Amino acid sequence: METIDGILAAARAEIERLTPWETLVALGHGARLVDIRPSEQRRRDGLVPGAWVIDRNVLEWRLDPAGEYRVPALARRDRKLILICDEGCQSSLAAATLCRFGLAAADVIGGVQLWRAEGLHLAPFDERADAAANVSAPRRVGEAAKESNLPSGGLHRPAGFEGQMGHQTRAAP
Repeated sequence: METIDGILAAARAEIERLTPWETLVALGHGARLVDIRPSEQRRRDGLVPGAWVIDRNVLEWRLDPAGEYRVPALARRDRKLILICDEGCQSSLAAATLCRFGLAAADVIGGVQLWRAEGLHLAPFDERADAAANVSAPRRVGEAAKESNLPSGGLHRPAGFEGQMGHQTRAAP
């Protein structure tokens, strides 16, 4: 019988793990950052600027490239996805699962706690900004475009979100 330590070690052996600073470099090369922390932790510690938010309990449904409830801008095999959680454990397990979909998934070593300890910016929690970045709500592909007048193809990064990177910069999508 396996233990969580064994399962975590196996997951980490299958994925790329990035430091917070390496994550910033990857974002500059087109990777997407997905924050999987629950709202209580985002409220407590703040928001990771530029990160999409997907609740952990629906992550696989939003990122399965073949799923009807996917987020088309993220559920792509041609772009790296980097997951961040509180301390880098849930994100390792989740990234290993996403790799099974054929996604190039990685995670941030140490999660938000190391991000902060390294001196990287966390935005104060803001209900509107959190809601704008959160793509957890269940919608079939195409429904989001119909309901919000987005172009066909689904959800896109919230307007103005690129400017919220603070002192961190990355290339536009």
